[in-house]
Amino acid sequence: MFCEHERVYEDNLEDILKINKNKAIFYLTELLPFQMVGKYHDENGTSWMLKQEGRRYLVSNKLI
Repeated sequence: MFCEHERVYEDNLEDILKINKNKAIFYLTELLPFQMVGKYHDENGTSWMLKQEGRRYLVSNKLI
């Protein structure tokens, strides 16, 4: 279950970080159907999660 702020990208991870202008802290956690590939904090202090399925990335601020 994701919050209303989730976004799905079909770009690569570098493009996602460039869009958000933040540096990610990477770690691996298995989450189906997406695999967690990173976490970062935006300029407003919101924590965002990066999840990958193939080349699609789900960007969400859902807390886990």
